[in-house]
Order: sequence, then C-alpha cells, then structure tokens
Amino acid sequence: MIGRHLLWALLALSALIGATTAWFEARGTSEPPLWTATYNVAFGALTFGWVYVDSQHVGYRRSPLLNLGIVLLAFVAVPYYLLRSRPAGARLRALAGLAGFFALLILAATAGYTLLNLLS
Repeated sequence: MIGRHLLWALLALSALIGATTAWFEARGTSEPPLWTATYNVAFGALTFGWVYVDSQHVGYRRSPLLNLGIVLLAFVAVPYYLLRSRPAGARLRALAGLAGFFALLILAATAGYTLLNLLS
C-alpha cells in the first residue's frame, strides 16, 4: 500500500513541476536553481522509496551500487532493477508498466502546466 502512495506522490510532484514551470514562464523568469535541485532530490527520494518498498515486497536484495544508481541514474537503474527482481515471465509486464507510468508522469506534468496557464 505504501508503494502506491509513493507512486501517487510522484504523479503529484510531476504535476507540481509542470505548474511551477508555467508559473515562472508566465512571469518571464526561469526557475531558481534551488527549486530545480529541490524537486530533483524529492523525485529521487520518492523513486528510491518506491524501489525500497517494492524490493521488500518481492524479497529482492539490492546492492549498494544499485541503490546509488536508483538515485543518480534512475532511468537506467529502475528498469535494471525490474529486470533483476521479477521472474522471467513477468519482466516484460514490469517494463511495460514502467513505460506506462513514465507516460503518466509526462501527462501529469503537462496537465499541471496547462492548468496553470489556463488559470493565469
């Protein structure tokens, strides 16, 4: 259940990122580096949190290198984690789910951006 909450938090963060990008653009400024760093850290922490909870659920032991990769290179490490942690018959389904979730993240960011532009 916690894993689902973390996924919802990632979607909400994506929508917030889209909305704040639109807010800064509407004012003719760029996002402050501290803001960008903050949401990158939050995104990394939520992603790591999901992998942590999921690995506990499926009984997969992550290496320290994989833990580091999940935070620093999630676009490579998370698919690798899914391939290693799932049984042979479930790997393609797990990767397809990841691709679908990535599409949802893009849609959430786009929705946040569009909604704030409509309200401005």
